[in-house]
Amino acid sequence: MKKGRIESFLRNNMMNIIVVLFFLLLTYGIKIFNIVISHDTEAIISVRDSQYEAWISMGRYGLVFMKWLIGTYDFNPYIASFMMITSLFVASLLWIYVIGYIQDDLDMKKQYRWVFPVICLTSPVFAEQSAFLLQSYEVSLSLSISAITVLCIYKGIMKKNIAYLIASVVSIAFLQSVYQALLLITFTGSVCGFVVFYDRFTRSEKYDTKGYLMIVGKILLVFVGGVLLCAITEKIVLSVLGIHKTAYITEQYLWSHANKLTVIKSILSHIGVVLFGGRIFYSYTLFISMLITCLFVALKYKNHQKGYFVYILSIFGVFVCPFLLTFILGQSLSARSELTIPFVCGFLVYYNIDQLQNIKKYDVLKTAVVVLTGLVAINQANTSARIYYTEYVKYQEDVMLATKLSNRLEEKFGKDAYTKPVVFVGYRSASLNESTYPESALELTGRSFFSVSFSTLHGTFVMENYLRTIGINFKSPSQKQIDIAEKISQNMTSWPSDESIIEYNGIIIIKL
Repeated sequence: MKKGRIESFLRNNMMNIIVVLFFLLLTYGIKIFNIVISHDTEAIISVRDSQYEAWISMGRYGLVFMKWLIGTYDFNPYIASFMMITSLFVASLLWIYVIGYIQDDLDMKKQYRWVFPVICLTSPVFAEQSAFLLQSYEVSLSLSISAITVLCIYKGIMKKNIAYLIASVVSIAFLQSVYQALLLITFTGSVCGFVVFYDRFTRSEKYDTKGYLMIVGKILLVFVGGVLLCAITEKIVLSVLGIHKTAYITEQYLWSHANKLTVIKSILSHIGVVLFGGRIFYSYTLFISMLITCLFVALKYKNHQKGYFVYILSIFGVFVCPFLLTFILGQSLSARSELTIPFVCGFLVYYNIDQLQNIKKYDVLKTAVVVLTGLVAINQANTSARIYYTEYVKYQEDVMLATKLSNRLEEKFGKDAYTKPVVFVGYRSASLNESTYPESALELTGRSFFSVSFSTLHGTFVMENYLRTIGINFKSPSQKQIDIAEKISQNMTSWPSDESIIEYNGIIIIKL
């Protein structure tokens, strides 16, 4: 971006910048002013090297490299929170710029450009992802790289400069190695970019159907090249470091080990949940935006525009992008990995408002739609902030419970409390309050560290790593000691009774 163009962009979008900043602080501000250790963050603090090795084994070597490069290898929750919000702000402006560049309307003062990033970033899906502080800064920073990548793709196409396309291939490979969902975000951004690209060049009739198809082919080749480069680089990195690739990603492919009818039902069920607001992470906004987009698509057919068939395909591609991960894996995963859902939702709301602005009449309706969009953003921000408030209350409860447990163990066993292995059996949910979400409505953000226990081994690992983050260092047990504790705990009462903590054969057993 040239200096003059940047200055002009900032001047023309001052209102958009203010609105984006307001909503970012409204949604994520609590993360700056209250230090909270989020889920999985306990691992990067307590067992950092193991966490980094795990990331590399699942193909996220770029994330580890990025931490080393930007100086966050040693984790600091405040730095992560502050820089996450800063990076989201920069990414918002970059995505506004990229879409404006492709549309060729950066010189226009569109006071509704904020709609795209605000609808996207206030979404509870994005809030869930950003709550994972151990990677939130790096993922947020990568959203800017993703925007620049899409910009390079379209610059390469419009300027017929292969250097931009080669740079995009390298960037896509890097983004995938940071966090796999970033590949889908970048691809989705490219598909959305093509929709506004079509609108721009249809007016000048520069391309026909064949021309548009060739552009689509170039975009697909760039992504294929990026994925292949990432796969090659990953093999080299794993070989050099002597780390074996984990099945963390491949074992989630339901297509390979489940009945195909079951998989299809799972996909359709999840699509229904997303479109019709079946959980706190989703709402009707995406579905309504899709319906309105279909109306504008029909209007374009009426005008007999060139390359309309390719335009239809690109709109269909935008509609599919929120569910790409679901289609690929054959099942729904955690909300934090579905970043394409709020991304497409934000883009479609912006695109529909933009299409409406092209109609010379209905000024009152145009204003009403923008105001309604603002209300949707406030509602989303409230939901996301409530998730973070739930996390804050939960964390206070966890600290209190940790203190009580530590005090009880010291009263019973003295210094032995920290020299003998400690096993946590069972789980205990946070009490929370009426203004928080119940744990049943949440994924991981807002759930107590003492309630996440898929097994005694897993629960003990998570709970003891969390305790280490606040200076309570218990000794970890062996698998044999865990097996003994599980058997003995069957005759124990649960916390906070006196019999909820006992010592057996040198093992301290806590039944939650």
